[in-house]
Amino acid sequence: MNSLALILGGLTLMVVVVISLCHLRWERQHLAVAGVLSQSEKSQPLVGWGIPLTLIISLIIVSLLIYGKLGRFGDWDSGFDQARVNYLLQANLNQSQMAVREAPEDPYKLMQLAHDFAAGGKYADAVQSLEQAQELMTETAELLGFKAKYLYYRDGRVLGMEATAAASRALQLDKQDFTTRELLASHAFRQKDYQTAIEHWQVIVDSGRGGRFRHAIESAITRAQAKLLTQQQ
Repeated sequence: MNSLALILGGLTLMVVVVISLCHLRWERQHLAVAGVLSQSEKSQPLVGWGIPLTLIISLIIVSLLIYGKLGRFGDWDSGFDQARVNYLLQANLNQSQMAVREAPEDPYKLMQLAHDFAAGGKYADAVQSLEQAQELMTETAELLGFKAKYLYYRDGRVLGMEATAAASRALQLDKQDFTTRELLASHAFRQKDYQTAIEHWQVIVDSGRGGRFRHAIESAITRAQAKLLTQQQ
């Protein structure tokens, strides 16, 4: 907001300066034609177009900066209120925490709490909640897959020993687990191991578990194949 205010303030100042300089030039020319100016004043150079032209160019640049800051007019309805989003995330988290306090032995409420923690970027808390749920239920590929994912993000997108162990156990229980396969595929892609990424994503597509993400996964496979081809050349 402060940077936008500075840009708008600079834009307004430039407009005033350009108008003032252009008006001064017109006034001096008018006085010269009317014979009001003395010979010495006539001999003084009039304000040229160099400065106004420079300022006009600056106006264009500043306008482009504002355009980039605010976005395209056609996308006016695609924005969102970050404060509102944060409020909703916190509201969901508060609701999940209350549900866990009311039923601390319910693993599914603990899993929901973990997801809400993760949505707010609190991955360490998310992992802790999943571990509490894990103690109250039989291990499932779904729980372990999310645990691997949240461990991965907790550790700064590093596939450490804990995340690797959780992912491996998840695939032992369900070789087609969506969360685990997507995590391993994305990590492999970031590591430029495109063949491994393709294999994990292809499992998701072949299993039919892509759901609404199927098109995005297929596009990811296409990008990985193109990068793999470039890498092999």
